[in-house]
Amino acid sequence: MTEAVMTVTYRGRPLFMPPAERVPGGLEADPNYDPRFDNVRRDALSWQRWQKGRERTKMRRLDIGIASYGSPDLLAQTIRSVAEKSTCDWCLFIVCNQHPDQAVQSAVIAAIRTAIVNYGERVKFIPEYSNTGYAGAVARIQELAETEYIAYLDNDVLIQTHGWDETLCSYLDRFHEIGMIFPNGGAYPISRDGYQEIQWGVGYCWVLSRYCQSMVGHFDATIGHQNECDFCLRVRMAGWRCAAAPEVRVDHMATS
Repeated sequence: MTEAVMTVTYRGRPLFMPPAERVPGGLEADPNYDPRFDNVRRDALSWQRWQKGRERTKMRRLDIGIASYGSPDLLAQTIRSVAEKSTCDWCLFIVCNQHPDQAVQSAVIAAIRTAIVNYGERVKFIPEYSNTGYAGAVARIQELAETEYIAYLDNDVLIQTHGWDETLCSYLDRFHEIGMIFPNGGAYPISRDGYQEIQWGVGYCWVLSRYCQSMVGHFDATIGHQNECDFCLRVRMAGWRCAAAPEVRVDHMATS
C-alpha cells in the first residue's frame, strides 16, 4: 500500500492504515466511522468514487426546456423563477417559436439575451423559423436534452417551491415504474405506496424519464391542443405510470 493510500482520511481520521495502526476491534469500532461505507471496497479508489457519488446526489444535472411564444415579460419571470428555485445543476433550453408581431418577437429575444447575460451558458437560445407549437417545441427539447430526466415549463409559470426540480426527480429515482411526474396534482388521483398516481396532468410543468420517452416517442403535433393527455395515455399504455407531487407548487398564468 502506497503512502498516498495510507494518508486518505475521513472526518479528520486516517481511513486506510497499516494493520498495526487500525482501531482495536476493526474500523467499525471507531465512533467516527460512517457505516454507509460498508458496501464498498476499502481502498482509495473506491473511497474517491463514493465521495464523487455523494457529490452527484447533492447536485444532479437536469436539462429543462421552455416553449416560448410571445409574452416576453412572463418569459423573463419564468426564467428568474427557474434560477431562484432550482437546486439541480440546470441547463435551460428556450425554444423560441416565431410570433407574427415582430415587436413582440423582438421583446422575447431581448428577454432571452438578458437571461444569457445573467446566467451565462446555462441558458440556450433555440430559434425556430415558424410556430411549431407546443408539441413541436417539446420535441425539439427532447432532441436536445442529454440528462437522465427532462423537465419542461411553459413560458408563463411561476415556481413556488424551492427545490421543485430535485423533488420531482427524486420520485423517478425511487419509483422506477413512474415515467412522468407533474407538480400540484392531476386527474383521477390514486394513492400508491409512497406517491400519488394520476391518469394525466396539465402540461405546463412536468419531468419525464428519457428512457420512458424513448419507448413512447414524441408528443403528437397533429392533435393541436391538450397534447399532454394523449402523451400520458401513451405512457400508461407502454407500461409506465404518471404521478403527481402535490407538495410541489407551480403557478400557471395560462396565457400560452
